[in-house]
Amino acid sequence: SHNAARKVLESFHFVADTVSSVGSRPAKYLAEWTADKINPSYWMPNSDIIKCRKCELLFDNTEQKHHCRACGKGFCADCSSKKRAVPERGWGSELVRVCDECYAHPDTGTTVQSISETETSSDVNAEQVDLTARKVGEVVSSTFSAVVSALDYPIGMIKNSAKPAYWIPDDEITDCCLCQKKFGPRLPIHHCRACGQGVCKECSPNKCTVPLRGWDYPVRVCTKCEKKKDKI
Repeated sequence: SHNAARKVLESFHFVADTVSSVGSRPAKYLAEWTADKINPSYWMPNSDIIKCRKCELLFDNTEQKHHCRACGKGFCADCSSKKRAVPERGWGSELVRVCDECYAHPDTGTTVQSISETETSSDVNAEQVDLTARKVGEVVSSTFSAVVSALDYPIGMIKNSAKPAYWIPDDEITDCCLCQKKFGPRLPIHHCRACGQGVCKECSPNKCTVPLRGWDYPVRVCTKCEKKKDKI
């Protein structure tokens, strides 16, 4: 429907507001801490990785740490840009990120036998479980990173492109259509999902379904439309 994009945006808003409330730097640390909880046991913890293992580039708030799926050490993007299969670590036949050294010498210290001479079958099975969790976790981490990155994109531009056609554009609204209070930094614009007019928070405190507009769950409506909710 015409307001499907708006429904997606409102869901995104909740996640974006939560992430932005802690700021970009704490959010990055939170992402790394979360990743460490699901990383395979042979990976070096993010907290212990200060610089790239190869080129010694110091990691700051903008440089992302990457783990080689073969040796588990931390590298920058340039020093771990290659991919190969690492079945000995449980990654199967899919191509995954590896450092330059492990790409050039695939048999150096990455086979199950050379990892630990005393490693038992139960240890191998445990690592397989770790890796399965990591594969699922990478999807979550990627989604989290995407949300953090999306915060850098002007949210107003996204909002304008996702508004239903019957909504009055923000740049055409100067005051609340009911109480005539002027909108500004301290008085944001809200749209009634029934009439599409711009209203303040006080004039749209309640929610109800608006099936004629495609809203099949309770959404914001102005007090005027709320009085005739049986007709909307």
